[in-house]
Amino acid sequence: MNNVEMLVLDFGSQYTQLIARRLREFGVYTEIVPYFESIDSIKAKNPKGIILSGGPASVYEEGAYKPDNKVFELGIPVLGICYGMQYIAYHFGGAVVRAKEQEFGKAQLEILAPDTALFANVKNNSIVWMSHADKVEKIPQGFSELAKSVNTHYCAIADTKRQIYALQFHPEVVHSECGGEILKNFAVNICRADTSWNMKNFITYEIDKIRKITGILSQTPTFQRTKDCAQQEQIFALWQESFTKAHGFMGAKLLEHIATTLKQRIHNSEHFFARKDDVGNVSAFGFCVYVEDTSGYRCNFECYIIDRNLTQKEVVQSFLDTLMQFENAQSFHTQWDTHDKKGLKVFSELGFEKGAVCGDMVELALDYVATTTQPLQRCGWIYRGYDASDKATQKLYQDYHDFEWGIPQHDDKRLFEQLVLEGMQAGLSWITILKKREAFRAAFDDFDPHIVATYDEAKIQELMENPDIIRNRAKIESAINNAKRFLEIEREFGSFAKFLWDYVDNTPIINHFESLEEIPTHTPLSDTIANDLKKRGFSFVGSTGIYAFMQSVGLVCDHLTSCAFGHTDKAKASIDEAKNKLHDVSPKAKPHKVLCAVSGGVDSSVVATLLYRAIGENLIPIFVDTGLLRKGEREAVEKMFRENLHVPLITIDASEEFLGLLKGVRDPESKRKIIGETFIKVFEREAKKHNANGEIKFLAQGTLYPDVIESVSVKGPSKTIKSHHNVGGLPEWMKFELIEPLRELFKDEVRALGRELGMPESMLMRHPFPGPGLAIRIMGEVNQADLDLLKEADCIFIEELHKWNLYDSVWQAFCVLLNVKSVGVMGDNRTYDNTICVRAVEALDGMTATFSHLPHEFLESVSNRIINEVEGINRVVYDITSKPPGTIEWE
Repeated sequence: MNNVEMLVLDFGSQYTQLIARRLREFGVYTEIVPYFESIDSIKAKNPKGIILSGGPASVYEEGAYKPDNKVFELGIPVLGICYGMQYIAYHFGGAVVRAKEQEFGKAQLEILAPDTALFANVKNNSIVWMSHADKVEKIPQGFSELAKSVNTHYCAIADTKRQIYALQFHPEVVHSECGGEILKNFAVNICRADTSWNMKNFITYEIDKIRKITGILSQTPTFQRTKDCAQQEQIFALWQESFTKAHGFMGAKLLEHIATTLKQRIHNSEHFFARKDDVGNVSAFGFCVYVEDTSGYRCNFECYIIDRNLTQKEVVQSFLDTLMQFENAQSFHTQWDTHDKKGLKVFSELGFEKGAVCGDMVELALDYVATTTQPLQRCGWIYRGYDASDKATQKLYQDYHDFEWGIPQHDDKRLFEQLVLEGMQAGLSWITILKKREAFRAAFDDFDPHIVATYDEAKIQELMENPDIIRNRAKIESAINNAKRFLEIEREFGSFAKFLWDYVDNTPIINHFESLEEIPTHTPLSDTIANDLKKRGFSFVGSTGIYAFMQSVGLVCDHLTSCAFGHTDKAKASIDEAKNKLHDVSPKAKPHKVLCAVSGGVDSSVVATLLYRAIGENLIPIFVDTGLLRKGEREAVEKMFRENLHVPLITIDASEEFLGLLKGVRDPESKRKIIGETFIKVFEREAKKHNANGEIKFLAQGTLYPDVIESVSVKGPSKTIKSHHNVGGLPEWMKFELIEPLRELFKDEVRALGRELGMPESMLMRHPFPGPGLAIRIMGEVNQADLDLLKEADCIFIEELHKWNLYDSVWQAFCVLLNVKSVGVMGDNRTYDNTICVRAVEALDGMTATFSHLPHEFLESVSNRIINEVEGINRVVYDITSKPPGTIEWE
């Protein structure tokens, strides 16, 4: 991935990961290893500096944690923090003792050596965070004192000759006012670490790692077609900037002329392609114009490079990948810049003839009929049903025939579109539907079945008033019904494409008809598919319509033998042969699929988005409705994945199962364990539906570092605080391996990652929500009545935060049902009802937190609404405990 700039040896501090996180904020790639990491392993990582973390032990006790002492002989700077400082002092001959006045919390740092590089730009008497019971009583020979506090004489020491530094306080926690600057000084100014690491690098690395784990090789970026004019403008602007930088010597007028001419050719083109990498960066673009004359049908394709690091080989490979969609090619040739000897060799190896070309432009001419002067032959049906003089209609029909009809389609959204349009065609000609297709796409939300399935009467009326589509109420209602049935098939089979293509064993039926009269209107197979769909509740799916659907999506190829677009094995083989010269196309094992646990929170949503970017349809995202969700949570999650992420989501209603198992359980740890194990059981049960042939091997979760550090000892001897439902591996009977791409990230890093992935801000800024849900916000037994009380109160609290514009100012806010009853008076009546605790905290990462100082007027408004609107609550209290000593959640 990246060169390890800084290496942290973990001695078990609760804050160890914060060290890495702070350094990453400055672009310094940092890794954490256990304190006992071998010296050979450390050398192999070749860090520019080492940091010894804090820890819960005492250096003078028997069995104290000790690293390999050779870390001090590597010739690179070392920084010790808290326990790390005490170990340095102890190792080099100093004295460490139990402190009479222990320090836990804030202290003032008095800098005694302001000129040291470690304290550059650090103000005197800044606040630092202490957390230690031991102290350095005597510093070793060669070390000098750099800073002190009221209770601790040696707050910072150093041996600058050996480049060894030590701090008694924790610069990594947010409460240390200038702590980040101190860490940056050590890493950048003293260790000379590189600062180029960022979330974009993290995405690239994680995608590559996920693909390797699941058996999917990272793909070379290929050209993908885009119709978005605004996106085309943005891409052109990127090219113009890149071209101007590379060819500034040409002068402004010539550069402007080249850009203007190119822009006009793009405007006149028919297809525009962008070459994107795994994280969406555009490295090149191309466009093409189709020309038909007496010599045949030809496609002129031009490509322009944005990323100047691209090689000729990469560009040609992308060309060939793009050409695979034009399966009718019989020959093609290219031209290249003659002064590029490397490019010359690449093209020569591919069998292309030498030519000449200007600058960055590579022209690719694709001749469908290379040696004949006869016009291109197509199936005769495209010339029927309209006036022969109508060239626009003829072109529309030709493009559909040439580039869509009979070509295998596996995209569920496009399959749903075609199914609906075939139903709309009933009693009409296909050209009528084709002319209205773009209007249909706009009216039916681009035929997203998740959205269409939610259409109500108001939407139906809107569609009935749309003059640009077929206004037939029965057909519109059929489309809505079929969307619901379509989603049911997706949930059952993983995708509609899998359900459909299983009918032909994933191999298109290729017929060899010589005349239109031989083509049937239906077949026994179309009868079978139509009947199966009807049994599942579909409508407007007669056998004739289904056979037309099969033809259009490539399940069957009915191009006539005389048609240039139907039987092109030779042409396809020629392109395959050229591709083989560029990269290995030997058969690969099928990739493993990944189940993704989705909660609807930021973490799991980012995981799902990242995984979908990496493995596409090999991801199976599952959302479990435990019955322990916030009010309206399920509906919000489904809408978010449908409209924002465009990721197909499988929803399982397991609320009765969870509540049944939690009945009578009061112990917090028992509740967490039950919820965690039930989660796994539900996933395993659902997995069997998608795992008939053992396709699924992995389970993905949105585990973050704060979850891990509070649950298990990771990479060192950190002490456990409490267990988390999605941490610690799987029960013995579980057959899946874990994928946790966010396992060593903090909440704010996850949000930064989501932004880099293009996720909406409204989703990213949602407050954290615990995996066990409301079960750990109800003190004692969980039952439906208490859940209803808590949901209503929590909903009011969140509504008021938004109303007062306070939601984004707090890190997390929620209500806790205390199940403590107290006497109250409402009207003239005495009440004896439950108590709600309102909790709001401010934090950056969840490792430490302080309670939010919310306005009293706001708290009064929340209290009044909850007591007046939620029957069964007569008292509201506000939690003013920080972390530490408390935790954010109550259980």
